[in-house]
Amino acid sequence: IIFNETLLRKDLCNFSSAYNLKMALEETHQSLSEQGGGHMWLGNTDTWFVRTKQIINCLTLDKKLLCQKEIRKQVCPDLSLIQIKQMCSLYECEEFENSILGEVITTLMGDPEFDLSGSLLVPVSTIRINTRSLSVVEPTDIQNISFPPELTNFVLKYLASKIHK
Repeated sequence: IIFNETLLRKDLCNFSSAYNLKMALEETHQSLSEQGGGHMWLGNTDTWFVRTKQIINCLTLDKKLLCQKEIRKQVCPDLSLIQIKQMCSLYECEEFENSILGEVITTLMGDPEFDLSGSLLVPVSTIRINTRSLSVVEPTDIQNISFPPELTNFVLKYLASKIHK
């Protein structure tokens, strides 16, 4: 879903937004790993955001490098040319960047592998959640997990508001 949103929203197609998204994804992954629940309940979270991480790589890279097939195979091997072209079409250059997106888009569209019939968005149904391990959760499974105080406070306030109605 994050990948699709990034390809559809101009405000997310810039260096700053990509950097912030990268930090948020790393923090989420780190938090899941520290809690121990990431792999046990949700499967291998490393594979969850593969395309999102690749689009972040593209957004933070010198766009002219995307004209090179070898670079694309290293930086974003799972992204289609139409997805990269879409990202470039929405991309807003920041002060420190040179605007060469027209050249990049023209080069990408001239590539023999550029296929307009390909899908721009990732179907949400491809998201994998390990539901077998979610079917039974015993209190002992979550007993030693510490939750951030903000989350605990939010849940307590929410429950209190529902109880006192």
